[in-house]
Amino acid sequence: MSANLPCVSIITIVYNDREHIKDTMDSVISQDYPMIEYIIIDGASTDGTKAFIESYIASMCDITLKDTQRFYMEATHRTKAHFTFKFLSQKDKGIYDAMNKGIDLATGEWCNFMNCGDRFYAHTTIRELFERYLLDSGGGAYNIIYGDTHIIYDNSHSKFLYAHNTSHKYHHRFIH
Repeated sequence: MSANLPCVSIITIVYNDREHIKDTMDSVISQDYPMIEYIIIDGASTDGTKAFIESYIASMCDITLKDTQRFYMEATHRTKAHFTFKFLSQKDKGIYDAMNKGIDLATGEWCNFMNCGDRFYAHTTIRELFERYLLDSGGGAYNIIYGDTHIIYDNSHSKFLYAHNTSHKYHHRFIH
Protein backbone atom coordinates (compact mmCIF):
# COMPACT_ATOMS: atom_id res chain seq x y z
CA MET A 1 0.00 0.00 0.00
CA SER A 2 1.32 3.42 -0.92
CA ALA A 3 2.68 5.66 1.83
CA ASN A 4 1.17 8.62 -0.07
CA LEU A 5 -2.42 7.76 0.79
CA PRO A 6 -4.30 10.73 2.26
CA CYS A 7 -5.94 10.77 5.68
CA VAL A 8 -9.71 10.24 5.41
CA SER A 9 -12.11 11.68 7.97
CA ILE A 10 -15.20 9.48 8.16
CA ILE A 11 -18.14 11.26 9.78
CA THR A 12 -21.14 9.44 11.23
CA ILE A 13 -24.19 11.37 12.40
CA VAL A 14 -26.47 9.60 14.87
CA TYR A 15 -29.42 10.38 17.11
CA ASN A 16 -31.27 7.76 19.17
CA ASP A 17 -30.24 4.82 16.98
CA ARG A 18 -28.58 2.40 19.40
CA GLU A 19 -29.88 -0.48 17.25
CA HIS A 20 -27.72 0.39 14.19
CA ILE A 21 -24.66 2.32 15.38
CA LYS A 22 -22.57 -0.80 16.10
CA ASP A 23 -22.94 -2.08 12.51
CA THR A 24 -21.75 1.24 11.14
CA MET A 25 -18.87 1.51 13.60
CA ASP A 26 -17.79 -2.08 12.89
CA SER A 27 -17.83 -1.37 9.14
CA VAL A 28 -15.61 1.70 9.53
CA ILE A 29 -13.27 0.07 12.04
CA SER A 30 -12.83 -3.00 9.80
CA GLN A 31 -11.45 -0.93 6.91
CA ASP A 32 -7.88 -1.89 6.04
CA TYR A 33 -7.03 1.67 4.98
CA PRO A 34 -4.09 2.96 7.05
CA MET A 35 -5.11 6.60 7.77
CA ILE A 36 -8.63 6.97 9.17
CA GLU A 37 -9.98 9.60 11.51
CA TYR A 38 -13.44 8.44 12.61
CA ILE A 39 -15.71 11.24 13.83
CA ILE A 40 -19.03 10.41 15.44
CA ILE A 41 -21.51 13.21 16.09
CA ASP A 42 -24.38 12.26 18.39
CA GLY A 43 -27.29 14.66 18.88
CA ALA A 44 -27.42 13.99 22.65
CA SER A 45 -29.25 10.67 22.32
CA THR A 46 -31.45 9.51 25.17
CA ASP A 47 -31.83 5.83 24.19
CA GLY A 48 -28.39 4.55 25.26
CA THR A 49 -26.63 5.37 21.97
CA LYS A 50 -24.22 7.84 23.60
CA ALA A 51 -23.25 5.45 26.41
CA PHE A 52 -22.80 2.58 23.95
CA ILE A 53 -20.49 4.62 21.67
CA GLU A 54 -18.40 5.83 24.60
CA SER A 55 -18.06 2.30 25.99
CA TYR A 56 -17.33 0.76 22.59
CA ILE A 57 -14.57 3.25 21.84
CA ALA A 58 -13.08 2.82 25.33
CA SER A 59 -13.01 -0.98 24.88
CA MET A 60 -10.58 -0.79 21.95
CA CYS A 61 -8.82 2.55 22.32
CA ASP A 62 -6.63 4.66 24.52
CA ILE A 63 -8.53 7.83 25.42
CA THR A 64 -6.29 10.81 24.68
CA LEU A 65 -8.72 13.64 25.51
CA LYS A 66 -12.00 13.81 27.41
CA ASP A 67 -14.01 16.99 27.90
CA THR A 68 -17.08 16.33 30.03
CA GLN A 69 -18.30 19.94 29.74
CA ARG A 70 -19.47 19.40 26.16
CA PHE A 71 -19.12 15.61 26.12
CA TYR A 72 -16.25 15.29 23.68
CA MET A 73 -13.54 12.67 23.54
CA GLU A 74 -10.60 11.70 21.34
CA ALA A 75 -9.00 8.27 21.24
CA THR A 76 -6.42 6.20 19.37
CA HIS A 77 -7.07 2.58 18.42
CA ARG A 78 -4.79 0.24 20.37
CA THR A 79 -3.83 -2.01 17.43
CA LYS A 80 -4.30 0.35 14.46
CA ALA A 81 -1.88 3.17 15.18
CA HIS A 82 -3.23 5.46 12.45
CA PHE A 83 -6.91 5.01 13.35
CA THR A 84 -8.27 7.74 15.60
CA PHE A 85 -11.69 8.61 16.99
CA LYS A 86 -13.39 11.89 17.80
CA PHE A 87 -16.76 11.65 19.54
CA LEU A 88 -19.02 14.61 20.26
CA SER A 89 -22.44 14.29 21.86
CA GLN A 90 -24.51 17.45 22.15
CA LYS A 91 -27.83 18.81 20.96
CA ASP A 92 -27.84 20.13 17.43
CA LYS A 93 -30.23 21.89 15.07
CA GLY A 94 -30.67 18.91 12.76
CA ILE A 95 -28.66 16.70 10.45
CA TYR A 96 -26.91 19.50 8.55
CA ASP A 97 -25.84 21.23 11.75
CA ALA A 98 -24.47 17.87 12.95
CA MET A 99 -22.69 17.31 9.62
CA ASN A 100 -21.08 20.76 9.91
CA LYS A 101 -19.89 19.90 13.43
CA GLY A 102 -18.23 16.83 11.96
CA ILE A 103 -16.58 18.85 9.20
CA ASP A 104 -15.31 21.34 11.80
CA LEU A 105 -13.61 18.47 13.69
CA ALA A 106 -12.17 16.83 10.55
CA THR A 107 -8.45 17.07 9.85
CA GLY A 108 -8.25 14.59 6.95
CA GLU A 109 -7.72 15.63 3.34
CA TRP A 110 -11.01 13.90 2.48
CA CYS A 111 -14.36 13.58 4.28
CA ASN A 112 -16.75 10.66 3.91
CA PHE A 113 -20.23 10.81 5.42
CA MET A 114 -21.30 7.43 6.74
CA ASN A 115 -24.76 7.76 8.27
CA CYS A 116 -25.85 5.52 11.12
CA GLY A 117 -26.97 2.22 9.65
CA ASP A 118 -24.71 2.54 6.58
CA ARG A 119 -21.95 0.03 5.88
CA PHE A 120 -19.08 -0.13 3.43
CA TYR A 121 -19.35 -2.79 0.73
CA ALA A 122 -16.13 -4.51 1.87
CA HIS A 123 -13.31 -4.00 4.38
CA THR A 124 -11.12 -2.93 1.43
CA THR A 125 -13.45 -0.24 0.03
CA ILE A 126 -11.58 2.90 1.08
CA ARG A 127 -8.14 1.48 0.25
CA GLU A 128 -9.27 0.34 -3.21
CA LEU A 129 -10.92 3.69 -3.89
CA PHE A 130 -7.82 5.71 -3.04
CA GLU A 131 -5.40 3.36 -4.77
CA ARG A 132 -7.53 3.78 -7.91
CA TYR A 133 -7.77 7.54 -7.35
CA LEU A 134 -3.98 7.85 -7.16
CA LEU A 135 -3.53 5.59 -10.20
CA ASP A 136 -6.10 7.47 -12.33
CA SER A 137 -5.37 11.04 -11.32
CA GLY A 138 -2.01 11.13 -9.62
CA GLY A 139 -3.85 12.28 -6.52
CA GLY A 140 -4.90 15.76 -7.53
CA ALA A 141 -7.54 15.84 -10.23
CA TYR A 142 -10.75 15.38 -8.23
CA ASN A 143 -12.58 17.28 -5.50
CA ILE A 144 -15.43 14.77 -5.13
CA ILE A 145 -15.34 11.00 -5.47
CA TYR A 146 -18.59 9.02 -5.49
CA GLY A 147 -19.94 5.71 -6.60
CA ASP A 148 -22.91 3.40 -6.73
CA THR A 149 -25.09 2.93 -3.66
CA HIS A 150 -26.97 -0.23 -2.69
CA ILE A 151 -29.97 0.58 -0.49
CA ILE A 152 -31.26 -2.43 1.46
CA TYR A 153 -34.75 -2.00 2.89
CA ASP A 154 -35.16 -5.55 4.21
CA ASN A 155 -34.17 -9.12 3.23
CA SER A 156 -36.27 -9.06 0.06
CA HIS A 157 -36.34 -5.38 -0.97
CA SER A 158 -33.40 -3.31 -2.14
CA LYS A 159 -32.33 -1.08 -5.01
CA PHE A 160 -29.16 0.29 -6.56
CA LEU A 161 -28.55 3.97 -7.21
CA TYR A 162 -25.92 4.12 -9.91
CA ALA A 163 -23.49 7.02 -9.96
CA HIS A 164 -23.63 9.20 -13.06
CA ASN A 165 -21.64 12.18 -14.20
CA THR A 166 -24.75 13.72 -15.76
CA SER A 167 -27.92 14.96 -14.07
CA HIS A 168 -30.98 12.76 -13.74
CA LYS A 169 -34.56 13.79 -13.05
CA TYR A 170 -33.87 14.63 -9.37
CA HIS A 171 -30.58 16.42 -10.19
CA HIS A 172 -28.61 14.21 -7.79
CA ARG A 173 -25.29 12.80 -8.88
CA PHE A 174 -24.50 11.21 -5.53
CA ILE A 175 -26.16 10.67 -2.17
CA HIS A 176 -24.92 11.25 1.35
